[in-house]
Amino acid sequence: MDTQEPKRETLKRPRLLEVNDVEPFTSEELIRTIAACQKIGRAQYERLRAHAMVMLMRYAGLRVSDVVTLSRDHIKGSHLEKRAVKNRRMIRVELHPDVLKALELLPHPKAALRDCRLYFSGETASLRSLVKGAQRTLAAVFDRAKVDRGHPHRFRHTLASGILGKGGTVEDAASILADSPATIRRIMRSGLPNSRPGKTGLPGWFTAQIWHRRKKWSASDDSMAFKMVARDGIEPPTPAFSGLRSTN
Repeated sequence: MDTQEPKRETLKRPRLLEVNDVEPFTSEELIRTIAACQKIGRAQYERLRAHAMVMLMRYAGLRVSDVVTLSRDHIKGSHLEKRAVKNRRMIRVELHPDVLKALELLPHPKAALRDCRLYFSGETASLRSLVKGAQRTLAAVFDRAKVDRGHPHRFRHTLASGILGKGGTVEDAASILADSPATIRRIMRSGLPNSRPGKTGLPGWFTAQIWHRRKKWSASDDSMAFKMVARDGIEPPTPAFSGLRSTN
């Protein structure tokens, strides 16, 4: 009688989409993504919020966590000054007029107090639920736009690609994206297929961003404190969002 133990199957760990696997968006993908914001969800409330999220990521390279924690206190005229949630680096960037317009049109967050200063939520929502809600929204946008491998981080790579392709330095890109030069160099080593002038469709406006790295800014800390309590996402889930893939 064979008493040998059966061989155990080795379960392969699923391969997650790594940051360095994400390539910059093409001009066509950006156009479809922005247009798709007006076609998701059930109402204009969701569409305006999706549009503002995409514009902040497309022109300012914000991470999801920095979008959902954005406050009116972070906007100084046409500039955004905010400490990044992930690494606590200061984000200091001039906002494109289209981004300012998108923020101006944003409806007041549902269930938020009248004096709430946040753009995308009430002040009692947890950061985790806010990020998950934004990821559902962006997944719906990418799905509607038919963008393969849609991922929020691709907006950051698109901006970095445009900066480098139009003559900016690694330090310029790192400063604008509130990241380290080492991270930008690592992305460069991964290829950056769009790192040539004109490939990403970035307007000449972006070159003004480089000015901010060379300008002296005040060292004021405008970080905010958030109460962490369990709640649903940014907005109540709708059938339009159900079954969509999640992104990180």
